[in-house]
Amino acid sequence: MKKKILYLIMGAFMIFIGILTLTVHDLTLVLCGIGVLLYGVGSIVNWISMRRCGAAGIFGLIVACLSVVFGIFIFIGDNLGEFALRYVILVFSIYLMGSGVLDVIGAVMYRKAMTSVDLGVQAPGSIPSMVGGAVMVAIGVLAILFPIFGLFVGGLVIVVGMFVIGARFIWMARTVDVLEASD
Repeated sequence: MKKKILYLIMGAFMIFIGILTLTVHDLTLVLCGIGVLLYGVGSIVNWISMRRCGAAGIFGLIVACLSVVFGIFIFIGDNLGEFALRYVILVFSIYLMGSGVLDVIGAVMYRKAMTSVDLGVQAPGSIPSMVGGAVMVAIGVLAILFPIFGLFVGGLVIVVGMFVIGARFIWMARTVDVLEASD
């Protein structure tokens, strides 16, 4: 029950941060950093839950850790001035490509694990994770090739990601009882 409440709070908070990012333009970079950092922390909590039932691989943990590191980088980057503008796009592109590849691999492994263990759950989030990972790789490549595109799309991807991830956490709150019952 605690995890269900945690997922609901994380989901609502991610959506709230997304709304703030769209409305308070002076804090956009800081809020994006907070959003990515929270995503990473929430993903680590989710990975621990999935690991207990045998449905998590190392790739999910790597993506979560990359998100924490990138969130801290964005958060600190706001205070670094020109450094942030020059290198956030490059780091963001690398983060997107690496995270996208690992999301696809992790989702495939998660789907295989969930289908081999009959938990009554149809691998929640595996197909959206695969599609999202492929989109992240494509956007990462485009951001390296076209830095202005990367600057614009980088913020947009993070804000939309906050809404999607918030909804994903809320959706995961529905299935956490089934996963915990299998422990």
